[in-house]
Amino acid sequence: MNPYRVKWISRVHSDHSLSTGVKSVADVLASAGVFGQVALTNWQNINRNLKRPPRDTLVHRQIEELQQAGYLGRYQGNKYNQSRGWRLYLPEEESNLFEFSDRCA
Repeated sequence: MNPYRVKWISRVHSDHSLSTGVKSVADVLASAGVFGQVALTNWQNINRNLKRPPRDTLVHRQIEELQQAGYLGRYQGNKYNQSRGWRLYLPEEESNLFEFSDRCA
């Protein structure tokens, strides 16, 4: 696992404001990455990795909790890579401020 992901998952696990279930989702996201800060997976695969039914909607609330805490954002790919997934953030990073301000607008 790359150093950023190690730091990210350590921070998520040490954040006592997050629920235990959210930390399990974070474990899946940290191991689902292909490069850098991006985890290329979807909510159904997260459920499968957690041994839940693929359409269990609890994962939506857990992903939202990570987003609200500033640890997670959407990744939409680019013109070369059309894959979608999740971008891992540390809450203090400026790079996630634009995404969160867009969501609030």
